Amino acid sequence: MKKLFPLMMLILVSSAAMAQSNPIDRYFQDWSSDTAFTKITFSGKMFEMANYVDAETEEEKEMLETFRMIKGICVVMREGADFGEQAFIQARKRPDAKFESLVVIEDQRGKAEVLISEANGTVEEVIVIAGGKEGFAVVGVWGDIELNKLANLAREMQVEMMKDFDADAAKAGKDVSFFPNPAGNGPLTVDLPTELKDARVQIFDQQGRMVTEQRATGTRIQLSTAELTQGTYILAVTKGNNRVFSEQLIIQK
Repeated sequence: MKKLFPLMMLILVSSAAMAQSNPIDRYFQDWSSDTAFTKITFSGKMFEMANYVDAETEEEKEMLETFRMIKGICVVMREGADFGEQAFIQARKRPDAKFESLVVIEDQRGKAEVLISEANGTVEEVIVIAGGKEGFAVVGVWGDIELNKLANLAREMQVEMMKDFDADAAKAGKDVSFFPNPAGNGPLTVDLPTELKDARVQIFDQQGRMVTEQRATGTRIQLSTAELTQGTYILAVTKGNNRVFSEQLIIQK
């Protein structure tokens, strides 16, 4: 790996080809053109060269496989704790409806959210938004993307919180379901795929305060809503640092 990534960077610097239209320039053009931000564009020519590089180790082989799925990457970042937290909130509102939230990763450093755009079952674009104590970064990746390769890519690009990304849990989050909704005084039933059978099921109020949490011990869990007042809440499912499901829950009594 010590030889491989510097080689890729050399190819990037020597290539005059620029990336095609990408999600960063579509949704964050004002930031990407602002000199207060650092912008890095990895052109498609760089990743095409992965076909001509021989891997010497398993780690290098895995990284080359990651490069081959990518047509381009664009990164915009800026240091500063205060700005990082504010920018994260702003950035989440920018991508349009074709992007869906796949997972939110949260720890003491801050938050990262992965948004994906799919077509015919293939992930074509990924936007990673990260903000916290060290600053802010938004990463756009486009190509034919395998989600389980994202953590490797994030490691090389030093998107720290993405190292905790669990692709299997994130994909499993799409299969979470619950009923009834609206709920009343009776139990709320949450059905989980087997990949999430040990996850934490949580309810948050509109101020973001957690009001209920229960760890699942199987693929079905029942939460009491008897003590919740009437109103709108968020039901979430979290595995490790990955919040893989989040949906509105209404309590009517």
